[in-house]
Amino acid sequence: EEESSESVLTLIEPRANSGVQQQQQQQQMYQQQMAQKQAQQEQLKKLEDMRRQQQLEQQRNAWEQNRVKLEAANQARIAEQQRRTEEATRQQEEFKQRQEAEKVRHMEEMQRKQKEQQATLGIRRVIIKLKAATEETIEALTVELHEALGNELVICGSQQVQIKAEADAGVEQAKAKIEKLKEAKRLDEERKAEIERKRQEAVVKAQELLGQMKGLVEAAEGAAEGLKKASKKLLDKEDPSDFKLPQLERLSAAIEEAAREAKDKLKVC
Repeated sequence: EEESSESVLTLIEPRANSGVQQQQQQQQMYQQQMAQKQAQQEQLKKLEDMRRQQQLEQQRNAWEQNRVKLEAANQARIAEQQRRTEEATRQQEEFKQRQEAEKVRHMEEMQRKQKEQQATLGIRRVIIKLKAATEETIEALTVELHEALGNELVICGSQQVQIKAEADAGVEQAKAKIEKLKEAKRLDEERKAEIERKRQEAVVKAQELLGQMKGLVEAAEGAAEGLKKASKKLLDKEDPSDFKLPQLERLSAAIEEAAREAKDKLKVC
């Protein structure tokens, strides 16, 4: 039995050893697997850490880029704002300068127009005086106009041509006026002389007529006196029956003749 037991033990022992070895091998394999798994996990962890590190780095880079972009944008915004401010200041300065220049130009233009107006008015005053000139003053006023044109015409600016034309027309009008005055004076003197001649003729004729009328009046007065005498004979009789018919006829005829003669004399007067 002991031998049987030993033989059994001998048979079992290798199997047991084999099982142990297998178990050990399995355990080693398991441990190896676990180690590999742990190594893989560690590797994965490292990879994850690296990925996270990369992500963090990328985030930091992105943040940095964003910060740089924001800072650049901010600097650009500040620069643009400064540029706009400077541009606005420049425009305001230019506008102010333009206003000042326009003000100066306007003042100069006003002064130029004022001088131009004064010059034109001065020349026109002389032209008006020349148009009203007489034969005694036209020469002096013509000289005054020429002096005014020489001194003031260049200041008249755009009105030079018009003022010169007005001056020439004024001289011509003044000369024409003086000629008309001379002609009117000559005609007036001729008219007065003709009136005086006719007056003298009329005086002579009137004197002649007065002489004639005097004779006619005397003749008419004589005829009237004859009529008066012829009528007196008839009027002195208180009783017309004292006259005889032939006598009355003679008196009546004498009265009619005296009346007719008196009328004829009066008509001649």
